[in-house]
Amino acid sequence: MRTLIFGVLAMAASAGLADEKPHALPVIDPLLQPVPKLERQLVYTPDLRPASEKIVPFLRQKSSEMETDENIKIIVTLVDPEIFSKATPGSAEHDQVRASHIAALEHDFVAEAASLGFLSSFALKHSPIVCGEVLKSNLIAVADLAMVRAVEFDLEMWINRVEGGNLIRSPELRARGGRGKDIGIAVLDTGIAWDHPELRGRVSVRADFTDTEPYESDHYGYDDEGHGTSCAGIIAGTTRGMAPQAHLWSVKVIRSNGS
Repeated sequence: MRTLIFGVLAMAASAGLADEKPHALPVIDPLLQPVPKLERQLVYTPDLRPASEKIVPFLRQKSSEMETDENIKIIVTLVDPEIFSKATPGSAEHDQVRASHIAALEHDFVAEAASLGFLSSFALKHSPIVCGEVLKSNLIAVADLAMVRAVEFDLEMWINRVEGGNLIRSPELRARGGRGKDIGIAVLDTGIAWDHPELRGRVSVRADFTDTEPYESDHYGYDDEGHGTSCAGIIAGTTRGMAPQAHLWSVKVIRSNGS
């Protein structure tokens, strides 16, 4: 996952969870759901570029350093399916129809790529992206599939603590007087301590893509490292945030060890 994260020194979270927890957003893997039934046959524009053009340079470099019989973890971006819906784009109904088309495409890809030795691990619901692994010797064959747009290396990333507030000039933005009212901001990080005095009452949604806590847990999506709470404070802290009236989504994509 390609993520650019600016960090600051962590703000200390208050002990214990707040009585009112944010709404828990379940993480749904379309590959674990039945293949959706579409009203029309799935349609997409094939990407007929050579496979070598679909493999990003960093993955080409990493694969050149590996043995032929080694498995390589990859992220596969598929072409966008055509969406047949009378619903207004952007509406909940249209999003649901789009998600069903994407899921159908992802299932088709996994079925076709399985014959090439591709082992899927999970897929995204609202973007045509499938993660998994394949033998280096079969990488070109997977990239050559017509429904594949790009293939990149599934690289483990680590957070880095720098003076994030100064880096993005947050004091200057605060001085402009913006408050962030009625604005929602998703923080993809280590989660957010929603009971922190600077943030209490303004974290509306929580999700966890790291499997740190089960969906039913009170700690689902909660910050167990500090980095995400720091970033949330820069964004919307009551005292020194750039948008102190904004509401936040705690999207945990980084584990407690910072990876």
